[in-house]
Amino acid sequence: LVDEDVLNEIINTIGTMEPEQGGILGKDENGKIVTFLLDENGSKTGHTYSPDKDWVNEKLKEWEQQGIKLAGIVHSHPCYYNDHIPSKDDVEYAARILEAMPETLGGIFHMPIVTINDGYVRLSWWAVTDEGLTSANIISHKDGLMVNNTVNMVRKVGNNNE
Repeated sequence: LVDEDVLNEIINTIGTMEPEQGGILGKDENGKIVTFLLDENGSKTGHTYSPDKDWVNEKLKEWEQQGIKLAGIVHSHPCYYNDHIPSKDDVEYAARILEAMPETLGGIFHMPIVTINDGYVRLSWWAVTDEGLTSANIISHKDGLMVNNTVNMVRKVGNNNE
């Protein structure tokens, strides 16, 4: 389960920026994803995003005081064929984090991918588990469309008169 405000915040931040931006997702004691923080200092190229590890660790300590745990990392991809699917490197990175933090993550590392094409933002929700890459079932109360167990949120951005 993901808080609707988190979905909107992802779309309204990462979904308005150049590709390969990212941030961290936090969950409450019930496993609901309740917060998203944009990683403004992560390493970005036209084809990669790497989190600012010092910043992430600082935020995780702050979250711990609030009862929030890491749930995953969201990032954007350039718009290419199958761009909404995590890359092999994405999956391997998530698997390493999942292995390093089994109690915190509870067996699932969320890895939504944001893509922008012709002014439309697409949010495809993925997760890595012990079984490998899987689509995640997410409940969204508006703007969400459940397709093949993957949430694909599509929203037009930019001028409202378009």
